[in-house]
Amino acid sequence: LFSPKWCSSRVCPSTLSSAVVSRIFSSHRRSHGQPPQRVESMAMQLAAERAEEEFRLERPNFSGTWDLVRTEGDLDRLLSDMGQGWLIRNGAKALKYGIGRVVVDCQQDGDDLKFSKVLCDPRNLSKSQVHITVGQGTVSFLDDIGRLSSTSHWDGSSLCFDAKLESSGLSVTLLMYCSSEGNFVEEMISCKGTVAKYVFDRRV
Repeated sequence: LFSPKWCSSRVCPSTLSSAVVSRIFSSHRRSHGQPPQRVESMAMQLAAERAEEEFRLERPNFSGTWDLVRTEGDLDRLLSDMGQGWLIRNGAKALKYGIGRVVVDCQQDGDDLKFSKVLCDPRNLSKSQVHITVGQGTVSFLDDIGRLSSTSHWDGSSLCFDAKLESSGLSVTLLMYCSSEGNFVEEMISCKGTVAKYVFDRRV
């Protein structure tokens, strides 16, 4: 639950041992007469608050222009899960799922994000556009699997979209995050649990 990446050496629930908690509430009880359970609760609340602060500082910034350079996972199965027929799936495969074509532009100011995306399907002459404020409202936008309606929230250092295809109601989860190598990653999880990833390099 608590990632070592954002748990600081100051206070983190994973580093707050029982011995430390014991010393805290024993000292506090001597000076203030508080019961151990009360002091332990206060110590854990403080740790959680500081962990939340560290967590917020680790939220990524996706600003920039990103080019699709590779995919991972079974994209054909994911498209099938989401109701795409044989013709569409084979067309997407022939286009290498957008490698060398798909481009994502992002402008971000905290929880306010604007995305512009060149889609894989060359029949979509216009870019897909979406403007979100994380955690607020529902947005509608076009993706290569169809038009989606979605809410958004932060899940650790990932931006999570809980979406549904407007045409069929099938659900899909989209995660956006930065990999340890510095890539921008779009991860899709189909209504049947199939996972596939689009991996982008930042354009210089």
